[in-house]
Amino acid sequence: MAYVKVNGVKLFVRTYGDGAGEPVVVLHGLHSSHASMLPVINGLKKKYKVIAYDCRGHGRSEKPVSYSLKDHSEDLKSIIGHYGLEKVNVIGFSMGSYIVQQTAILSPDLFKKIILIAPKSRGAGSSVEELLKGQGISLSELSELKLGRLLSRQLFSPGTSFLKKIKPMLLKRFSPGLTSVQRMTASHALKGFDFTKDLKELPAPTLILSGKEDKINPPYLGQETASHIPSGEFLLFEKSGHMIHFEEEKKCIQAINKFLS
Repeated sequence: MAYVKVNGVKLFVRTYGDGAGEPVVVLHGLHSSHASMLPVINGLKKKYKVIAYDCRGHGRSEKPVSYSLKDHSEDLKSIIGHYGLEKVNVIGFSMGSYIVQQTAILSPDLFKKIILIAPKSRGAGSSVEELLKGQGISLSELSELKLGRLLSRQLFSPGTSFLKKIKPMLLKRFSPGLTSVQRMTASHALKGFDFTKDLKELPAPTLILSGKEDKINPPYLGQETASHIPSGEFLLFEKSGHMIHFEEEKKCIQAINKFLS
């Protein structure tokens, strides 16, 4: 593990695997950290060199007072450059999928293969903030504990077991939490993006995974994303909500490995 300074911000980065396999960069979701992607990381590290980091404003990385989706994109490009890599496979979950799409549009030759988990390609803002607004709740008014309780009902399929639901909560203990201001800053970075017109230029084969019961980024948004990418392939997980890599972990890892091989 190490801190890498890119674009004036120190990011917490971890590498997994023996370094012999192809590089795969993994990006996490909003208000989380790389630890939330451990099911994916552990499923790939025996075959690939996995690079995972806490995005700016998240986890153990520095937390600027303001930043944008483009800043996230520049960070991703800089992390890849830091390791002397020219072309990588990349996996982005939720917010991470937005960062990957933005980066792929700006630097289309950077990625060999792309995997987007629970994505959308357009939005007025973060899906979490939009969901809360629809219920008349302001993100700024919620403590991390209250936010977690509210979202726990939205993140998972009704049929998901308690043991699967508790795992991402336990992994949160490995990273420091965010203050209310830090959560709002992270959410505001995702305001007003629309990649739909530009995705048609993406050359990289792209796999899109969506959960049938996803209330954060419903599966029609994943299908829409896939429809705009020339080599986009859509896969629906019938027993999942937003947290596909926890709810149907084995099937998710199998799909990713098959696509990357």
